[in-house]
Amino acid sequence: MELAWRNEWERNILILRLPDLIHDWLQVIDLTVTPWREAAACIDVTYQVSFFPNREDLLGVAKAKAVCATCPVSDQCLSWALESNQTEGIWGGSTPKERRTIRRRWLEEIRKAS
Repeated sequence: MELAWRNEWERNILILRLPDLIHDWLQVIDLTVTPWREAAACIDVTYQVSFFPNREDLLGVAKAKAVCATCPVSDQCLSWALESNQTEGIWGGSTPKERRTIRRRWLEEIRKAS
């Protein structure tokens, strides 16, 4: 794929800024594997379970939540999902709707405390 540049200066600026842009992008996307993730029950799931089921798929949601119920790190998972504002999937045994409610209360408590 050939990129069209308006001028050589524009191309050089992008090349000079590329490391900064990549660094900024990686700050947005958490690529780290935290210790709690290695202990998560969902890591070893070998049967058909989607942790990103459709909202209407009640059986899929129930299956994912059942795995979370056996997980030794579901509290850490839920905390991470709340802190990073995960809007999709089952995290820490909670649906996106449940997390929105929890997050709203959590943010309200933070505001009141400050």
